[in-house]
Order: sequence, then C-alpha cells, then structure tokens
Amino acid sequence: MLNSVTKHILHCCLLLTVIIVFELIAGGISWNNSKKETFDPWVQYGFLGALTLYFLRTLTFLSFPQVLFNFVGLTIYNTFPDKIVLKGSPLLAPFICIRIVTRGDYPQLVRQNVQRNLTLCLETGLENFQIEVVSDKSIGLFRQRRIREIVVPPNYRTSSGALFKARALQYCLENSVNELADRDWIVHLDEETLLTENSVRGILNFVLDGKHQFGQGLITYANEDVVNWITTLADSFRVADDMGKLRLQFTMFHKPFFSMKGSYVVSQMGAERQVSFNNGLDGSVAEDCFFAMKAFTEGYTFNFVDGEMWEKSPFTLWDFVQQRKRWLQVGPFLPLEYDVVTTCVESSNPLENEVVTTCVECSNFLSTNRHSAPCEDKMMGDVFSQFSLLNKSEEEHYCTVIGKCDYVSNICNNVNDCMINNSTTSVKVKHTLEEQIQSNIETIKTDVILETKRNEELADRTIEQRKILINELKSNMNGSCNVLKEYKDLIECNIKDMDPKIDIDKNEVVLLVNNAHKVTLDACKNHEEFKSRHG
Repeated sequence: MLNSVTKHILHCCLLLTVIIVFELIAGGISWNNSKKETFDPWVQYGFLGALTLYFLRTLTFLSFPQVLFNFVGLTIYNTFPDKIVLKGSPLLAPFICIRIVTRGDYPQLVRQNVQRNLTLCLETGLENFQIEVVSDKSIGLFRQRRIREIVVPPNYRTSSGALFKARALQYCLENSVNELADRDWIVHLDEETLLTENSVRGILNFVLDGKHQFGQGLITYANEDVVNWITTLADSFRVADDMGKLRLQFTMFHKPFFSMKGSYVVSQMGAERQVSFNNGLDGSVAEDCFFAMKAFTEGYTFNFVDGEMWEKSPFTLWDFVQQRKRWLQVGPFLPLEYDVVTTCVESSNPLENEVVTTCVECSNFLSTNRHSAPCEDKMMGDVFSQFSLLNKSEEEHYCTVIGKCDYVSNICNNVNDCMINNSTTSVKVKHTLEEQIQSNIETIKTDVILETKRNEELADRTIEQRKILINELKSNMNGSCNVLKEYKDLIECNIKDMDPKIDIDKNEVVLLVNNAHKVTLDACKNHEEFKSRHG
C-alpha cells in the first residue's frame, strides 16, 4: 500500500509528464531545430490582421497568475494527506455554529443532510456546537437544543438593500436574531454540503489555533451516488482549484488574492459582524467574493482548513450553465439594471395617469355638452325627455342588478378562496405532520442506534473488566494456596523434628519424677527414724 508521500510524488510526475507531452504536441518544445519554417505574419496577414492575432495571443497571459498558483499549490503541498490528527481536546474548543443557508425549495434534502451532519458531529466527539438553518421558507426541522431554524421575514430589508443570500446572512447578524458571542465561530455551508470526520477535525484544529479570522477548505464532488457524470467531471476542476490556487494563497500568503467560495467557510463571529454582508446590490450577486475582498481590505487574514467536505454537482446541464452564468455576473451590472428598471417603472405611472385623466376630461366634456343644442321641435323634446327618463330608470335598475350580482360573485369568490386556503392549509399541515413524524422517527432511530452502540461498548468494557478481575482473583488465590501449602509443609517438618525431642524430654521428666519420689521416700524414712529416737 502506497503512503501519501509516494502518491504525491507520482502525482507530480504525472503532472509534469502531461505538461511536457502537451508542449511537444502543440509545438512548444521541438526536438529537431534543423527544420525551421519561415513564416512572416506581417506579410501573410497584413499589419492589422497580425496585430489582432498577436493581441488575442497575449490575452492568454491573463490567466497566468491563476495557472502559476495552481501549479505551485499542486506540487509543493501534499495532495494525498493522511488522516487529520486533533491538536487539542474538543472539550476545550470554542462554540461552533454550523450555518446552512437555503431558499427552502427542498426541505426533505435539508432535513436529511442536517440529520447526517448532526450524527457525524456527535460521533466525532464535537461538544460545543449547533446547527443553524437559515431559510426563506419554513423547513419544519425537529426541535432540539443542537438545531435552530431561522426563517427570514419577507418584509426584512437591509439598510443598503442587500438581496438574495447576502440578505439572509445579514439577517442572522442582527442583534435581535444573533445568539453568538464575538469569540464564537461560524461554519458556512450550502444545503447540499455534507461534513466528514476529517473536515470536523480540521475545523477544530483551525479554531483551536485561532491565529486567523477566516478559513476555507476543500470540497469534493464525486462521492456516493453520482447523478450526472458530465457535470461531476466538469466540477473536478474546482477540486484542483481548491487544492492548488486556494490552498497556496491561504497557506502561504493568508490573503484571498483570487477570492473564495461561499461554502466550507469558517469565520469568527466578531470579524464577520465587522465586515458584514450589508454591502448593497454590488455585494449581492457574488456575496462570497465581495465579502472576501472587503475582509482583505480591512486587514483580516485567512488560512486553509484541512479536511474535505462533500457536495453534489448540478443534476442537469441547464443547472450547470445557470450556475456558471451567475458566477460570470459582476456586481456593478446589477445596480445599473436595477436603476434602469426602477426609472422605467416610476416614469410610466405619471404618463399613464395623465392619459387616463385626459380621457376622463374628454368624456366629461362630451357628456356635459351632449344636450347643449336647442331642440327645434317641442314634441320631439318631450319624447326625448320621456325616453331619457325611461333609459335612466333602466340604467339604474341594470346597475342595481349588476351590483347585486357583483356582491354575490364577491361572496362566492371569498368562500371559494377560503375553501382553497383551508384545503391548502390542511394539505400543508398534513405534509408538515408527516415530515415531522418522519423526522422524529429518524431522530429516535438515530438515538436508539447511538444508545445501542454505547450500551454495547459499555457491555464490552464490563466484560473485559470482569475478565481482568477474575484473572486477578485466580492469581491471588493461587498465590495464597501456594503460601498455605508452604506453611503446611513447614509445620509438618517442625512436627517431625519435635517428636524425638518430645520423647527425650518425656524420659528426662519421668527420671526426674522418679528421683524426686525417691528423695521424698528417703526423707520420710529419715524423719521416722529421727522421731523414733527422740520420741
């Protein structure tokens, strides 16, 4: 099995080989210099044509800085790093908020990814963290202390008029919404981004280091099930871009010379609040690029975060083209378009009002002067008066009927709207309940699995400790048995040694008793003799 250094060396050799082969095929490197074609473009194409062609060729040097950074980054840094080792305890790490920004169009995807990221963080050992989902619509996340859902109100406006994702991110920084301290950290993710164990360890190392206020990590795309191979292969360039250009600029220079992406961004709360996303329309199309440039100008430093995260490439080519189209849009174009549209809308209303006013005035003038001419015939005037009264009565009756019909129609429309709203609300409530029940089931299932694993681990540890204790007791009992056996053998030996001595001592005692008895008898005999003599 090749180690990471060997893989990186092979990678560098392959990269150099591809470059050399391409130069040979393109004619940049020639082995045979004897045959040189004489071709004068100034004569062949003329002055204007040759100048145009030379100018187009020099445009390729615009990408030279990025190419240089990519090449250096892919060669001097290990492209196959080993498993990341924590440089400190997760218990000592500051609070980390994993913030996911979404429009809320795919709630099931968001709930699934939030649950997966939550489970991974707990299994990795992360303690001081919270997953925060910021959405324009309600997702219906399962409420618990580690998950927070923020819905951006439709009437919320920033002071500079920021739009899109920048508006949602700025809403999270408002004092009435924010719950983080300036020393806390935020990890910005997209709705389809998935954490890995290495990325969590890299984030912990980055925040424990604390030397830089902002960080950016690597995102890979060909993970798990690949939906569209074409878009996934196209996104492989982004992986090389992260491992080369972004890694070099952040690791060596700690500055975003070529900007940064909007996902897998680690930022300190105080610095993010100071830079802010309240950057108007200019900073709303590509809010990540604008934010990086603004932080760079204000003197903040950046660093590369070890570990990779997973994302999915666009599922269709149309989505891929739309994504690249948005990236190519620059900030100044949107305010210009916005101003033109606003001017057109504001200038059209007065003109329309003037036209309507003129028409109304003309109508009133014609209505006023309709009967101004004198009637030459009195009878014709009476007939006309009777006809006018009859017409007026019919018009009033018609207006009354029309008014009642409109009233009934409005009532029917209101009832219909209420029924539709109630039906829609019931369907939404039903879907919400089903989704919440499903989410609760998944959460309970995850908790049961985790608790089962913990119980199994506890049981395994208990069995191991019991085995160790039994072995110790056996060892102690064997030792005690050996000691008792030695004592028994010693006592038996002492008994054997004492038996002869006891026999000898017994004979001596009997002899002494006999002697004492004999002395006593002699004394008694002497006493009797002495008594008889002097009696």
